[in-house]
Amino acid sequence: MAAKSTILLARKGLDEFLLSNNKTVFNQKQLYALIEQNRNKWNLPLTVSPGKIAQKWVDNHFIRLITFRFSDNTQQDFYLYGNPSIFEIAVSLRDKSYISHYPAVQLNDLTNQIPKTIYTTQELSPKIFKPVSIQQETIDQAFSQPQRRSQLFTEYEDYTIILLQGKHSGRSGVLLSTRYDNMFSFTGIERTLIDITVRPNYAGGAFAVLEAWRRAVEMNGFSINKLLVILQKLDFIYPYHQAIGFYLERAGYQKKLSEGFRDKPVQFDFYLEYGMKEKSFDENWKIWYPTGM
Repeated sequence: MAAKSTILLARKGLDEFLLSNNKTVFNQKQLYALIEQNRNKWNLPLTVSPGKIAQKWVDNHFIRLITFRFSDNTQQDFYLYGNPSIFEIAVSLRDKSYISHYPAVQLNDLTNQIPKTIYTTQELSPKIFKPVSIQQETIDQAFSQPQRRSQLFTEYEDYTIILLQGKHSGRSGVLLSTRYDNMFSFTGIERTLIDITVRPNYAGGAFAVLEAWRRAVEMNGFSINKLLVILQKLDFIYPYHQAIGFYLERAGYQKKLSEGFRDKPVQFDFYLEYGMKEKSFDENWKIWYPTGM
């Protein structure tokens, strides 16, 4: 009985700690480590395992236990304190991940839509790439097919959370948000615009991407220089600067593009979207785009 009451009395310390640290989602390893680190401070019994303490907190509704089942037939337990946002929950599923693509469009106020599909990105380790030369035939073949999609996902309430892996960039253009009463990382406006240009199907397609660019131009809320710096860090093989230049012009960007995107070579015919059935060609940027745009 004494052990039970001591475990329940630890709620005050738990509340104070979690509120001061703005973290409300823990995997099992993280919560057990938290219990061990604070066992003496919270006067928790030495003879009771972290698992039993956590279960007692769950039973008494201090925290919630959610088992996430992933599409690769794996599962993992997470403990939720209070009412964390879907964004904090999503980025907690994998270490060092951040909100990207369409939900980042929402977080940057580039759409009025509220996405029910949440994309997170975890960057790959740095790799040394040998210089690769591309040919027009290679580009044509790649973009004649549908965009490849991540097959790793899980569900939470009425959301689908899709877990992406992205090219290493040192988290270039990634910000920290406290907008939803808890902290999570997400891509800022420049990085988001680049990401959805590269993977338009993760943002509703090329028409939705153009609308995001239009909103960004209307807000005057982005920096061409930041776009260029992030694009350089990502160092794509394909000439995405042509797609960005096309979007900027179609979005009504009035400032000079010569300092940056116009200075880059326009060597290949490129594509705004994968697997387009009806497409038109822009001679200026040498871009194939969906007819009617």
